[in-house]
Amino acid sequence: MKPRRTGKGSKTTAPILDKARTVEGTTKILNNMFQHALRRGDYMMALFMALSTASMARAQDLLRLRVRDLRGLKAGEVMNYHNHKSGKTQSIVVDDAILLSFRHWVAQRELQDHDFLFTGRFDGQAAHVSTLSNRLKHYAGREGVDPARIGTHSMRKTSAWLRRQRGADIFTISKSLGHSHVAVTQVYLGHAESENVALQRNYPILNPHGNDKP
Repeated sequence: MKPRRTGKGSKTTAPILDKARTVEGTTKILNNMFQHALRRGDYMMALFMALSTASMARAQDLLRLRVRDLRGLKAGEVMNYHNHKSGKTQSIVVDDAILLSFRHWVAQRELQDHDFLFTGRFDGQAAHVSTLSNRLKHYAGREGVDPARIGTHSMRKTSAWLRRQRGADIFTISKSLGHSHVAVTQVYLGHAESENVALQRNYPILNPHGNDKP
């Protein structure tokens, strides 16, 4: 069964960034959001944050996961999921944040192996994308981020942005996101033409003067 989806697509969502657009500030915001969800006992949301930041997976793909897909795995082991847009199998490296929130969530709801990992309140069906999106807006808003353009896709964009800022190769990021072309990833990461101009000005390659410095 497909997860229930409402709301607008990824083009209207923005990454979750601090005002200065720094790696340190953005990482702090994400960690604060995760810790606040844990303190509130909102373990489903904590698990979504942990899985989406680790994998850069679409919410629609994560909502198809079952409890059995994650149960029994240890930190450092790999969980596979199906990217329904690309048709490919992709991987999530399980980390401590995923395991912690998973243990709390399964215990809280007494979930069984066949249950959806992200389940609705009472009907046993997969949770709504809008439910995750609205909760994410709440946690982002607490950190001073404008919630108007925040949605589940924001986690995917933020994770990709952070990895790029930390030096990850854009081709690797593009493959992890399941994009068909790197150009799509460049737009996704907000690679504007002004940045391209600045890159050319700040890092010239050929030297017409014949010395070591351009």
